[in-house]
Amino acid sequence: MVGRLRMFPLLCVIWVMRNCFMFRVRWRNALTAGILLLAFGVQVDRLLLDRLPRISHMRPLRAEMMVERSWTLIVTSSLLLGLVLVFLQYLVDAVLSERESREALAMANDRLRAYALKVEEVATLQERNRIARDIHDALGHSMTALNLHVDAALRLFHQDPEESKNLLQDAKLLGQQAFQDIRESVSTLRADPIAGKTLTEAIGLLTEEFYKMTGVRVEMAIAISDKLPPEKRTALYRITQEALTNIAKYAQATQVAITLNPQGLTIQDNGQGFSPLLTPSGFGLQGMRERTDALGGTFTLTSAPGQGCHIQVTIDL
Repeated sequence: MVGRLRMFPLLCVIWVMRNCFMFRVRWRNALTAGILLLAFGVQVDRLLLDRLPRISHMRPLRAEMMVERSWTLIVTSSLLLGLVLVFLQYLVDAVLSERESREALAMANDRLRAYALKVEEVATLQERNRIARDIHDALGHSMTALNLHVDAALRLFHQDPEESKNLLQDAKLLGQQAFQDIRESVSTLRADPIAGKTLTEAIGLLTEEFYKMTGVRVEMAIAISDKLPPEKRTALYRITQEALTNIAKYAQATQVAITLNPQGLTIQDNGQGFSPLLTPSGFGLQGMRERTDALGGTFTLTSAPGQGCHIQVTIDL
C-alpha cells in the first residue's frame, strides 16, 4: 500500500498532462485543484494509517515532535507537488496554445491562398472580358465592313469590274485600318495608359485623339483631385475611352461634353442616339457597367433616337 502511495505524485503528473489534452482551460484548473486536494488527502490518510500507530508507542514529547514533523512534511510536499502540477499545466497549456496558434495561422494562410486564387481567377476573367471588349470594339466594325466589301466585289467581278476593283481597294483600306486597330489594342494591353500622367492629362489626350478622328471638339469640365486611387483612375479613364470610341463610331455627334467632379463622371453627346430597350448592349456598354460596379458606383445610360446619349457614372471621388 505504501509503495503504491509513493507512486501517487507520478500519477498526479500524468493525470494533469492528460487533462490538458482533453479539457478546456476552466475544467483543467478545476481538475488540477481537485488533484491537489486528493494528494493532500492521500498524504493525511497515509499519516493516519501508517505513521500515527507507530508514533503512538513513542514517548509523548518525541511523539509530538514526530507529528509536527509529519504535518510539516505533508504541507511541504503538497505545496511542492502543487507547484510542480501548476507549472506543468501552464507549460502544457503554452505548448498547446502555440500549436493551436500555428494551426490557426496555417488555416488562415490556406484561406488567404484560396482567396488569392479566387481573386486571381476573377481578375483573369475580368481581363479576358476586357480583352474581348477591346477586340470587339476595335475590330468588329472594320472586319464586318471588310467582309461586306469583299462579298460585293465577288458578286460584281464579272458584271462591273471597275466597281469590283473600287470595292476591293476599299476592302484593302479597311484591312489596313483593322491591322492598325490590332496594333493599338496590343499596345493598350501591354502598357498602362495613364502611367506618368494625371487623370486630367490622360482624358485630355483622349479628347485630342477624338478630335483628330471626328473633327469634333470635346468640352471638358474636370474638378477632382489628381490623387485618386489607381483603380478609380484607370476605371474612369477606360469608361471615358469607351464612351468616346462609341460616339466616334456610331453617334454622328457634333457636340460632346465631359464632366468629372466629386460626384462622378458625366458624358453627353448630341448624336443620333438609340433605344436602349431595342438595341442589345454590346461589350462596350457592358464593360462600362462592370467597371462601375467594381467601384461600388451606379451606371446610368439615357438615350433615345434623335436625342443623343447621356452616360452618368455616380461614384464617390
